[in-house]
Amino acid sequence: MIGSNFLDISIEGSRPLFHFSGGNLYIATDWVLKSKNQSLSPKTSIDNVLEMEIRNLLEGKNIIDMSVKGKYYDLRITFSENSILQTNLNLLEYNPALPYDQWIFSRAPNDMIVAGPGNSWSLWIPEGENIQHK
Repeated sequence: MIGSNFLDISIEGSRPLFHFSGGNLYIATDWVLKSKNQSLSPKTSIDNVLEMEIRNLLEGKNIIDMSVKGKYYDLRITFSENSILQTNLNLLEYNPALPYDQWIFSRAPNDMIVAGPGNSWSLWIPEGENIQHK
């Protein structure tokens, strides 16, 4: 995923589906996208305006770093020119049994990582493919 270019986004019900050259990312929890001059989240705009603002902010940018931290797998993606996409799972501190996935990264139907529900996670990879760690 590192090095992947932003391609497009669609948002439905405040839940974004990001399309990158290396795969797709669906976020089903609170999130924020920050740049030096701007902070975007479902709280800042309605879905169609938010899509346009995110396209403008991420156009031509690529992923330079990704990390997953905390007991609820907070996702942080850093883009070129220092834009940062981050899931905010503080709400899980109050209700760790929320019955949905926080985020899903997929490259193909049989190749995905799912964070959630709660502090559980799942990994699917095609048979015979190895997981590489850095």
